[in-house]
Amino acid sequence: MKKRFYLFIFLALSVGAIAVLMGMYFLGINANVVKNVKSASGSEKGAKEMVLIDKNNFAGYLAQNEIISSLPKGAVISLKIDSEDYTVGRGSVVKAKAENPDLEVSIPGSYIAGMGDFCNTVKRAINNGDAVISLKIGRVSFLWKYRSVMRYKDCFGF
Repeated sequence: MKKRFYLFIFLALSVGAIAVLMGMYFLGINANVVKNVKSASGSEKGAKEMVLIDKNNFAGYLAQNEIISSLPKGAVISLKIDSEDYTVGRGSVVKAKAENPDLEVSIPGSYIAGMGDFCNTVKRAINNGDAVISLKIGRVSFLWKYRSVMRYKDCFGF
């Protein structure tokens, strides 16, 4: 009797999982859904529109990025692009040198224009060896403090 019950539960879950996967396939839903992008002014742009980023609107655009908005309270990241310093915190990007940052990141200015496609641009900079990343706090402390952004680890090539 118990074996039949477990077999029934297994089959029901299997059929349910297959039905969900088929539904996602036929409805065109997949893991690569493109989310809406917000411009530096905060207005919604369609998923297919590309946001043009330059040094004038970079800080405003980056501050509204979903990942930057998900940073923990008290996060301090130093971002250096060419000779310009930015302090990145939760939903905030200020053009100033960070004091006591948790993390220092340096990338060439040639990547600014591609920041409308944030994840792919960051991956490309890391894969090309152009991004210099330096951890300024302990690894365990960093992982615990920034656990809220671990869901974006694919953006950083992990």
